Amino acid sequence: LIVANLPYVPRRELDCLSREVGAFEPRGALAGGEDGLDQVRRFLSQAGPRLRPGGSFLLEVGHGQGERVRGLVRESFPGSRVALLSDLAGIGRLVTVAMAGQAAGDDKPDGPGTKTAVEVP
Repeated sequence: LIVANLPYVPRRELDCLSREVGAFEPRGALAGGEDGLDQVRRFLSQAGPRLRPGGSFLLEVGHGQGERVRGLVRESFPGSRVALLSDLAGIGRLVTVAMAGQAAGDDKPDGPGTKTAVEVP
């Protein structure tokens, strides 16, 4: 399982952040490039070899980025299960990805009743 809270703030929004965020977070922890997805793309290009078959990853995303990130994940990992979960304000905030395949050391194939992803109600 990989959990990532990558920088996802688009360049045009960096100077408009609330004081609570902008004043206390290092710029490098926020800046996600032109569209906010530079580090997400980089992560997706490097995640595959680090995940075992059946592995999962979770990505926090910015407001309005969920569907675009789901599309990038589907391009990078065809056959994976991808979901977008909302935060308490109803904003799509967490992309969950379960890789296809069987986990290393698991002698049961994926099937009904087999959990290969984090399930969040």
